[in-house]
Amino acid sequence: MTRTPSALPLAVLVSAFSLACTPTNATGSPPPATGGTGGNPGSSYLGRPTTGSVPPGPVQEQPRDAHHFTPRTHEAHFPPPPSSPPVLLTLPRYVDGSARCFHSPEPPHYVPYGYQGQGSTYYGGYGVGRSGSSGPSSPTASAPSPKKSASPRPTAPPPATAPPSAAASSAGSRMSAADVARQMPPPAPERRDKDDRARPGDTYAPEPTPQSGFGVPVYLSNDDTMSLSSAQRVIWAIEHFAPIPREHVRPHELLNYFSFDTQPVAGDHDFSVVANIAALDPGVARLSLAIQGRPLTRGSRRNVNLAYVVDRSGSMDAEGRMEYLKQGLLRSIDELKHGDIVHVTLFDTTVCQLAENFVVGRDDLSRLRQSISRIAPEGSTNLYDGLVQGYQVADRAYQPGYSNRVIMITDAEANTGVTDEAMVATVGQHYDARRIRLSGIGVGSTFNDSLLDQLTERGRGAYVYLGSPSEVDAVFGSRFVSLIETIAGDVHFRLHLPPTLAMSTFYGEEASTIKERVQAVHYFAGTSQLFLSDLKTQNGAVPTSDDIMLSIEYEDPESGQARVEEFAFRLSDINGRAPNLDKASYVDAFARSLQASADRPLPSYNQERYGWSDPSAGSACRDEKAAAAFFVGPIQGDPEVRRIDQLWDTFCSRYPIAVRPPMPHPQPHHPQPHYPQYEPRPYEPRHNDFAPPDTWPGATSSR
Repeated sequence: MTRTPSALPLAVLVSAFSLACTPTNATGSPPPATGGTGGNPGSSYLGRPTTGSVPPGPVQEQPRDAHHFTPRTHEAHFPPPPSSPPVLLTLPRYVDGSARCFHSPEPPHYVPYGYQGQGSTYYGGYGVGRSGSSGPSSPTASAPSPKKSASPRPTAPPPATAPPSAAASSAGSRMSAADVARQMPPPAPERRDKDDRARPGDTYAPEPTPQSGFGVPVYLSNDDTMSLSSAQRVIWAIEHFAPIPREHVRPHELLNYFSFDTQPVAGDHDFSVVANIAALDPGVARLSLAIQGRPLTRGSRRNVNLAYVVDRSGSMDAEGRMEYLKQGLLRSIDELKHGDIVHVTLFDTTVCQLAENFVVGRDDLSRLRQSISRIAPEGSTNLYDGLVQGYQVADRAYQPGYSNRVIMITDAEANTGVTDEAMVATVGQHYDARRIRLSGIGVGSTFNDSLLDQLTERGRGAYVYLGSPSEVDAVFGSRFVSLIETIAGDVHFRLHLPPTLAMSTFYGEEASTIKERVQAVHYFAGTSQLFLSDLKTQNGAVPTSDDIMLSIEYEDPESGQARVEEFAFRLSDINGRAPNLDKASYVDAFARSLQASADRPLPSYNQERYGWSDPSAGSACRDEKAAAAFFVGPIQGDPEVRRIDQLWDTFCSRYPIAVRPPMPHPQPHHPQPHYPQYEPRPYEPRHNDFAPPDTWPGATSSR
């Protein structure tokens, strides 16, 4: 039987074709972003002043067939409804170790819930932590606990450097963390590719790809720890006229530190994306992607099983570090909610458990505040033992459905016990596989950036720097939820490009066409990142009829379910100068200028000149700022841009222009003081196959 094809009206066919070519996001709705706010559609950066030759005029796009992307649909993911308050009596009971930690003859207490002692009240419940974890740190035997249901987290076997198992601690004499550390073999060296380099900013050769990368998708990671410490520390150094080593300047963290225009996250999404693109040079276009994570509040976040690991060593007595620490801890108590579990582990030469299993709403907050107020610096810094015990305490009290996290507050100047940075960092990697996350907080102008960077990278957490009382209030106040809660785990960002575009330079930390070379990140609630990159154009102009698409692949932190959200953008909709592009370009130019100054030989300080003796540094700093001023015009009303402008002027002022007038008579020679050259630490390279060049100017030079 022959079937006669039915004829469809031409209008129906045209309508269907138009719908098929319309870019949609993961829910089938229009893209959640266009060219940003306050932009100039269709404008470009061609003709801007640079330190190189003036580029020619714009190139017109040649007519051709368009390339479009169709995002995958995803299951709508609405925030879970507020859970019922936990039954406090089922949670682990409180152990108050203040008597032992502050050298009181009384032993630590943990007693049945509601017991009232002589003049003091101790609280406790009968609950359990994770099945199979080590016993409580107190020498007193704990009350029997019922078994609980298995948690959804994986139970991967521990690595060679893993902390002791439960069997070791239950066999009579319990081994200390220091004893275990001495028995641990050193971690095996990681295999690296032959083209790895020694520090960030070096140029890596991309893998061979068809047509030099045109149309090839690229995995991107702006910062594998989502940290802000580099920006906070650099700003502190500029304001205090302190030297800035090159390794402290991480441009991608400065991009994370400042705010950009973002789109509100849809109710059934975990992310939103704002995209902008504009021609930068002939054959090069600049792309910005502002990614916003779903915000959470104190009421909407999960309960937290929070273990503070606190440095109370003698070095914390300098620069008011201990006062910052205690101010932050006391401020964070106000951000806790009913059912949260808090532990406080102190470390100096030894380790002491100040508080274990303190439950908000059940135990007396005034006692916890009093214990925190009594912390005082003493002894050396046994960071490793403190970290291991903090993780063990959090592991014992592990709660399914809670956010389980360790927060370490330290200057990271480890000088006792295990001090090898790779060994210390391996602990965080082990417990991250057991779904206990890590955040680090550095205090003091000389805190060990290398150690905290490695530690939070292995533990895949963020770390910040406390340099002022306002930072303390922000980190432990308005940004506290972002410090303890993630909305997505093991996140990979993948940028899909049409055949007319190819990745040229990525101004983040890691980029590769190979997924395994880019480390996944845990994305914190309410935070945003801006991805800045330069793309090669095949025909010399932005292909406005084509699409780009960003895929975000991740794991739900509560259920462990794999999820994906995809956002497609028609380039004609996002083409043109926009505030995000201008601001990101200015921030990156500022960071590259700081890097260029840090690469110069360390000058001597001349008292008569009231500045650093480097004749050309001041001129170079001001020339770089003048070249980048092109980006400031449309956004000069942004207070953060004015802040960057002031910081840049302050930094350049350390190299004064005026020189001492010639002396009428020869003066006796006085030897100049010797300043040792700064030796950067060995750097564990990142895999950015599209890294910007080392030379300045980077963002504003002709390619």
